[in-house]
Amino acid sequence: MIFITGDTHGGIDMKKLASSNFAAGKNLTKDDYVIICGDFGCIWNGSREEAWLLKWYEDKPWTTLFVDGNHENFDMLYDFPVEEWNGGKVHKINGSVLHLLRGQVFSLDGVKFFTFGGAMSTDKIFRREHISWWPQEIPNREEEEEAILNLAKHNFAVDYIVTHTAPTAIVEYLNRFDRLRDPTSGMLDKFVPILQFKHWYFGHFHTNRQIHDQYTCLYNDIIRLI
Repeated sequence: MIFITGDTHGGIDMKKLASSNFAAGKNLTKDDYVIICGDFGCIWNGSREEAWLLKWYEDKPWTTLFVDGNHENFDMLYDFPVEEWNGGKVHKINGSVLHLLRGQVFSLDGVKFFTFGGAMSTDKIFRREHISWWPQEIPNREEEEEAILNLAKHNFAVDYIVTHTAPTAIVEYLNRFDRLRDPTSGMLDKFVPILQFKHWYFGHFHTNRQIHDQYTCLYNDIIRLI
């Protein structure tokens, strides 16, 4: 089985995955997956609390997958070695937690997922570079080009897209005009006309909302995909 949900922000919003709120999780195995749409937030400062949080995920019966958001320590995250996993590149955080890199196509239970994390922090003027925000939060040209190459291998057709933020038209639909300056949305715009997909899931906006037929913003809702 595969489930998907929104931002967890370290320990702040992870309670949705506790057994009391996610009863289905008790019956899962390590061959089942829970995907987090960015702002995982458990790779931040290497604290004792953070180690406890990662152990909490490792002890869960399922395997946790996440795309990066804008609230991640990218210096620490990118120190993990890159590995190949189910058709795409990952950072293996521990035995049960994997970071799905940008621009990858993964095959999980015969279903194709395209991943492209990242987003701009609108509050970065109040943060310190490489302390509480990181310039790597914005995808670069190489990641965009790798995405195109990987998608071409799959004839630009996937089942699901998982990102942190959303294309510009969807951001406008959510009336989040403060986020329209995000170059990540501009990159995602390029994928919209060339990709065939069933559904696009994203987080970032701290709401649970379906937009049109093919887009869903997730925060605390947990949706079963398979």
